[in-house]
Amino acid sequence: MRLLLAVGRGLLALPRPLAAVLLLSWMGLIWLASAQEGVPDAPFDPFFAFVYNLGHAPLFGLLGLWATLLLPRRDGWPVLEGRAPLAVLASVVAWGALDELHQLFVSHRDPSILDLVTDAVGTACTLSVIAYLGRAGASDGGLRRRLGVGVLLCALAGAISTWLPFLWGGGG
Repeated sequence: MRLLLAVGRGLLALPRPLAAVLLLSWMGLIWLASAQEGVPDAPFDPFFAFVYNLGHAPLFGLLGLWATLLLPRRDGWPVLEGRAPLAVLASVVAWGALDELHQLFVSHRDPSILDLVTDAVGTACTLSVIAYLGRAGASDGGLRRRLGVGVLLCALAGAISTWLPFLWGGGG
């Protein structure tokens, strides 16, 4: 817990304009990654597909983290109360939706609502951990529980994104 708090405090020490550059740069990296042409008629590899789909969670979780650096603070920590977490989550999911639509124009890429679900889960789990770390009564055990549940939820979202299309008959 001390390590995550130290990293958080280090990130929060960044000037807000630099935090905004970090956020916008991460958005650009996501856009560039999804602009890469897909591989036509590639054989389906279940492990690779799962890892690829699971990758959305930390990618967009980090986007949510960078966005929290711009939030108002109390005692030096982002205030994730009221509408703030929903605003961050909605903003990240909106960027994810725009990025998925962008893939309509990339050869051999397809947009996926299930990727958006994984984006949202990764962001929500990240926000949960950040909010918990900002609590006065936060403990190592509580942090471990949140991280464990977060990893499980992200893995579940990645698995659903990988396998649900097969249940619908859409294949990989």
